[in-house]
Amino acid sequence: MPREHAPRTRHSWSSFWLGTTVGHALVLLIMMAFLIFVGTAAWMYIGDCSAETTRYPDACEALGRKSDWVESSYFAWGLFFDPGTQTGLPPDAGLANKFVVLLFSFFGFVFNLVVLGLVVEFLRKQLIRWKRRHRRVLSNDHTIILGWTDKTLFLIKEQAMLLAGSKARGGTIAIMGEIKTREMKEEVSVTFPDWAKEYPRVKLIYRQGKPYELDDLMRVSVRSARQLAKVVYLPASAARGPGVVLAQGVE
Repeated sequence: MPREHAPRTRHSWSSFWLGTTVGHALVLLIMMAFLIFVGTAAWMYIGDCSAETTRYPDACEALGRKSDWVESSYFAWGLFFDPGTQTGLPPDAGLANKFVVLLFSFFGFVFNLVVLGLVVEFLRKQLIRWKRRHRRVLSNDHTIILGWTDKTLFLIKEQAMLLAGSKARGGTIAIMGEIKTREMKEEVSVTFPDWAKEYPRVKLIYRQGKPYELDDLMRVSVRSARQLAKVVYLPASAARGPGVVLAQGVE
């Protein structure tokens, strides 16, 4: 089949509008425009307060004259983005006026909550990404363990015993593996449930990264470390067996 006649992959209706960020933004914009338009039309239909129903008949007209599309749409915009706009309505206004104001204030309030939630979620993810990328271990004379295998836990205990038996009676161990820090913490807490009692002055720091990336190594302050240990996994057929631990001092 010629290349120009090959089938092309395109978005379906649902995949674009519901499965992309651009689609979500367009859906929200369309919903906003629709609600403001309907609110404008509803206010122009209900319109001015009657002198028979309120002691302040000019108050509704001050909010937006029903005969003026611009004023009514501006009032609908205010209801949509600022629920406090409804407080300008006289307390003895008719039920129809109150219903329109309360209904579209509620829709606007919910819409703004959704938008603010998306903004907060975006900023939260961005802050987490920046923190993960730029945070580093501020420590000197610490021990670094690179790599995470089934032998890493034994190496952690061995280094903790050495630090606890040293003159300082403690120290810091920075562990960097390619799995998530949460998973490393969980495995350590399960394997050593009494860590705080056995090694109270040994601090563990977890970082996710690659041992062969210079930027990741700098995040654990490799230049100021006292000792560096790397865990290497070898296949069972290797001469020294799987999970060989190679340690190198950097003093």
